[in-house]
Amino acid sequence: MKKFNHRKIKEFRVQKGLTQEEVADFLGVSQSTYYRLENGIGEMWGIYINGLCKIFQVKTSDFFTDDDN
Repeated sequence: MKKFNHRKIKEFRVQKGLTQEEVADFLGVSQSTYYRLENGIGEMWGIYINGLCKIFQVKTSDFFTDDDN
């Protein structure tokens, strides 16, 4: 079964050479809210998944991994 992997958010951000502040601005949230999202604090990723896919140029499924990862 696949599960959302919040670690992918940072992985994709670093690959794109973006700062947390740049991604937060793109999503229209504070840097502290983005920090929480990137570090898996809470379950708010669903609200921002489309924006994350757009800025990172990935598919929604790219954020999901097998439960054991």
